[in-house]
Amino acid sequence: MNMTTLSDDELDYLDEVFATFGNEQSIIDVCELDGFFTALAVSPKPASLEQWYPALWGGDNHVPELDSEEEAEQLLELLTSLQTGIAQQLAQDPEQFTALFGEGEFNGEEVTVVEEWCHGFMRGVALAGWPKLNNEQQKWLQAISLHGDEQHLSALQAMSLDEHQDSVIKIEPAVRALYLAFHNK
Repeated sequence: MNMTTLSDDELDYLDEVFATFGNEQSIIDVCELDGFFTALAVSPKPASLEQWYPALWGGDNHVPELDSEEEAEQLLELLTSLQTGIAQQLAQDPEQFTALFGEGEFNGEEVTVVEEWCHGFMRGVALAGWPKLNNEQQKWLQAISLHGDEQHLSALQAMSLDEHQDSVIKIEPAVRALYLAFHNK
């Protein structure tokens, strides 16, 4: 389970906000948002609020106009709290990092759903402009991009359920390895 600083009600509120104001270019839910903020926390180059906030919505032209200043402040506080919580979790104990993956059902079996999270992570990588990765780092990123980049859709569709779920368990260790590669103290 993710060690987010947000309550379930706050996460549900964020889901509602993205469902209400989202579009084809925006973040769609808190799983994708968690992946996005995780990529920013892992990144060797920081991204500012002025960069990431419009990116959540698919660009400056899609940033929602909320009903009140109070609602806008509440939203920004929740977003920055989630972002900070992820960054602190990785900084304090990267080996304990857990992602906020979804859960679903496939053929009557409960499965971990990572595609939204991984898509968000890859959006964060693109926003932060990661440098060229060495072969080992590229392999770690591949464990995430397999589920977060549409170019891999046919490979995912060709996998059995067991193969898919086996690839899922490689994601969190890949995040930890990338974080340590970029932030080794």
